[in-house]
Amino acid sequence: MERLYRILKAYSLYDPEVGYTQGMAFLAGPLLLYMSDEEAFCMFVKLMKDYDFRSFYVPGMPGLNLRLYQFERLMEDKLLAIYLHLRRQGVKASMYASQWFLTLFAYKFPINMVTRIFDVVIAEGIDSILKFAIALMKKNEEEIISLKFDQLLSFLKEKIFFVYSTPEKSTAKLSWLTHATDYRVDEFVNDAYSVEIAENALYKYASEYEQIKESEIEKENEINILKSENSSLSLKVKDLEDSLNTLNEENTKLADTMIQNKIQIATLIDENEGLISKVSELELTVKTQPAEIEKRMESEIQKILNKNLQVMNKNRILEDQITEVETELAQTKMELAMIHDEHNALKKRWNELKKALEN
Repeated sequence: MERLYRILKAYSLYDPEVGYTQGMAFLAGPLLLYMSDEEAFCMFVKLMKDYDFRSFYVPGMPGLNLRLYQFERLMEDKLLAIYLHLRRQGVKASMYASQWFLTLFAYKFPINMVTRIFDVVIAEGIDSILKFAIALMKKNEEEIISLKFDQLLSFLKEKIFFVYSTPEKSTAKLSWLTHATDYRVDEFVNDAYSVEIAENALYKYASEYEQIKESEIEKENEINILKSENSSLSLKVKDLEDSLNTLNEENTKLADTMIQNKIQIATLIDENEGLISKVSELELTVKTQPAEIEKRMESEIQKILNKNLQVMNKNRILEDQITEVETELAQTKMELAMIHDEHNALKKRWNELKKALEN
């Protein structure tokens, strides 16, 4: 474990973009069984870079997803019955084959099978993992087609290699821990080599996958644009809703005002109708009694004229009386002035006499 830790630690420092990812230990572990630490590290780096396993572990796992797509397309072309059964059961390659490809089958398979797979991959390239995967599916075709979803997934993940166990072993007692000599590894490798996979077919599948990814990216971009537009429209809708609420409030106020105005108009109409009725009555009265009104007016005017004449006569008499009073008042004032002068003269004379007597 310490040796494995050192290799994985060294690689995480060597390639910090990838660092350590789950599954790498199964790729590095088998190398340590046959190599020194330095050799195992160099071989691990070569597998990651030159054999493109690095693309299995970078974010998004583009290499793994491509191999899974190619695997499903190969099944569709070569193992149609299995392909259709898996689709009907809703089982995708990513549900079981991811652990095969990420670990080069080391996650559950017996070690002697794993080492032979490593040998073939190192000798012929990463595409050979597809041959092993197709060989396994073909060898187990009857069993796979007979299973339903839950049993099918369990079988594909943990028991698919049991088909290569030796006849002496009961499959009920087999597991990935079973001794390596209990499996027919040569037969497994020969079955893989018997699978013919044309390079142009893999290129075709890769091209299809790229087109699908581009289409997905375009759809994702469209979705993002639609989300952005939807967000913008949502804000506009909110603004419109706020405006609508404001308009509703204003409309309510206007409706209340209109109701009040209608009530006032109705009241004014009633009053107007009453006035019209009174005017009509007055007009009728004027039309039916003009002579009487005129006679009354003449009588009243005559009374006023007579009264005015009387008042004028009284005014004239009063004016004459005022004139007489004013004349008498003037004479009285003159007499009073003369008396006052006489009084002053007498008083002066008295004072003179008084002084004379005193002397």
